This record gives sequence, C-alpha cells and structure tokens, in this order.
Amino acid sequence: MVGVGWLVLMDDWLARGGPLGPLSGLLSADSCSSLSATYTANGCRRFPDAAGEAAYTAQVFPPIVASSPDG
Repeated sequence: MVGVGWLVLMDDWLARGGPLGPLSGLLSADSCSSLSATYTANGCRRFPDAAGEAAYTAQVFPPIVASSPDG
C-alpha cells in the first residue's frame, strides 16, 4: 500500500506543485538509492561470502553478537 501511493496521488501532486515537485522528489530518491546501491556493492566486494548479513556481522562484530542463539 505504501509503495503504490505515488500512483494514486500523482495527479494531485502535479496539480498542486507542477512537474518540478515530483521531479525533485524523484531525483532525490534516486540519489539516495544510488548511494545505498554503492555501499551495498562495496560491502559485497569486501565480504564475498554467500551468507550475506551473517558474514558481515561475523566479520565486524564481536563473537557474542555475531553468534546465533542456536550455537
């Protein structure tokens, strides 16, 4: 429901603020997404293990934090 809200509200946004309001929002969201993708790609290069977040926590945090409750 949150992800499709822009589809429902787009006509209202364009009527109120013109095309520059939604365009600036789209560009700022795109720049944030690009930064997030860059950091994720660098993390994948640094920790190429297939375990994902578990590999990251095992490398970065102390063993008491990185270990699972199962042992």
